[in-house]
Amino acid sequence: MTNNYNFNDSNEIKAKWVKFGKVGDGVIGTLTEIRKVPSFLPGKEGELVTVYDLKVKSGSFHELDDKKNPVTEATVLQLGDYYSVSGKKAIDDRMRNIAYGTVVGFKFTEEVPNKKKGFNPTKVIKVYNFGPDPDFNSEISPEEVI
Repeated sequence: MTNNYNFNDSNEIKAKWVKFGKVGDGVIGTLTEIRKVPSFLPGKEGELVTVYDLKVKSGSFHELDDKKNPVTEATVLQLGDYYSVSGKKAIDDRMRNIAYGTVVGFKFTEEVPNKKKGFNPTKVIKVYNFGPDPDFNSEISPEEVI
């Protein structure tokens, strides 16, 4: 049997980020990890940003095109997939006391004018707590280790 291991686009593993492109976009999932990563945003390069990793229960979102407009077709999230949500002050404040294994939701509810003239409107992302996920297991039993 011959295996073809090729470095091509179809085999590349890409990061899965929830993009809040259109009001109504949202994700519900079990919080599995909280990480700090360096920002790549202009003017904020290197600043640490909080990232929330979720095991998806449901949700959808709209990618943005090159002109920063939402595309027509939504990306529908699949049960059990893993996606990340980037934090910002309002999200981080609400997530401060959320434990791993909690089912949380993030929903893009509205845009408000930015306080800084010339900047894009601010996206209001509401955070929801749906309680502990009964299926979440934070410890791996010895039987599961191979």
